Amino acid sequence: MCKEFLKSILILFSLFIVGISCNTNDPFEITPPNFDSVPPATSIAGITPIQVDEGVTAYIHEEGSGEFFVTVRDEVQAYITLRTEDGEIIYSSFQNNREEPSSISMQFAGEFQNDFTYSVAQTYTPGLKIGLLGMQKGEFRTLVVAPEKGYSEIPTGSLMSQFREDTLIYEIRITRIFPD
Repeated sequence: MCKEFLKSILILFSLFIVGISCNTNDPFEITPPNFDSVPPATSIAGITPIQVDEGVTAYIHEEGSGEFFVTVRDEVQAYITLRTEDGEIIYSSFQNNREEPSSISMQFAGEFQNDFTYSVAQTYTPGLKIGLLGMQKGEFRTLVVAPEKGYSEIPTGSLMSQFREDTLIYEIRITRIFPD
């Protein structure tokens, strides 16, 4: 009786293991974000462009204020949306109905991050870093970044390599500059 009970338990356990191993879902699949809650792009019509650097142009919607401005050593909190020139959203602080700003490390902002998640690290390009420098708390600007300051040098196989030839449009509102 005991042997038959153990045999039955072993068979049920084996069937359970076989059943869960037949799951065809990829455990490493990253679900793309939902961009339904992202505000529409802000118009830059009528705003005088400022050439920040070759390949990086800024359009200032609202001036910032305060004694601090973004430097290369800062940690920054900002609402950020990155789109292609065609309007395709790549990343947004507002994705998936989020309401809090993203944290940006200026130490790494100009370097490509081999990040396979949908995080703010995807937005890190040389053009982003150049465009953030000098911004103040509360400032809202649109950055237009040419491909050579965007993803043109990103390695093949990276999540962002599909945007190598795209002009990038960043909308950024600084909410905090640490150590503020």
